[in-house]
Amino acid sequence: MEPMVTLTQPHIVLATKNYALHSIRPPLIVIEHMEERVTRWLIIEYVEAFRRALENGLHTVVTGATTQLSSILTSLGVPNTQLHSWELGCPQPSIVLDMRARKTLEHYEAGSSHCIIVGGIMGDHPPRGRGYLLLYSHPGYAARSLGDKQMSVHTAVHVASLIASGIRLEDVQLEYPARLLLNTILGDIEVELPYAYVKGDRGEPLVPEKLKELLRRGIMWDEI
Repeated sequence: MEPMVTLTQPHIVLATKNYALHSIRPPLIVIEHMEERVTRWLIIEYVEAFRRALENGLHTVVTGATTQLSSILTSLGVPNTQLHSWELGCPQPSIVLDMRARKTLEHYEAGSSHCIIVGGIMGDHPPRGRGYLLLYSHPGYAARSLGDKQMSVHTAVHVASLIASGIRLEDVQLEYPARLLLNTILGDIEVELPYAYVKGDRGEPLVPEKLKELLRRGIMWDEI
């Protein structure tokens, strides 16, 4: 069964092949897929974003999924649709996250939004501002940032879901840039990622283990 996303007012209904029908209240985290290629790194980002949001009681859906991406995400239990985010009909108030926005996301508006829309982008360094393009597709939606530090997709979703659950942005501890000490077949190496990551309980950047494994293998761009 092809993944389906149907929005009704005020509930959002999601269904996928591996997912029972759910009726949930907003905010829904919408990740608009904006990459031409599907990579293992990108898949890990989307799966981790789904997991982190779920930890905070929120659901995600990846929009604009290609047939290939949809098949992979559905097999992994991540809700998705080939519709684009602007075709979902998210009612106002909804928010588009963009680094260039003048205002940062506040917990009271995040928690009362119907949708929080994030760009599904493998970040460039320096960033090219591709997330800004989403604003053209969502006229009337509020533009908010998560600060001036570029984040990975799953980190942006993690931070947005924390804020929506009542935590203030300034209280979220981040590490930027993220530095990882990895054990490889060539010995211990330090890797620096030019993105902000949420810090864990021990002060470590919360980089998914599967991403660390790709880095240990020296894989940065592994197209599926």
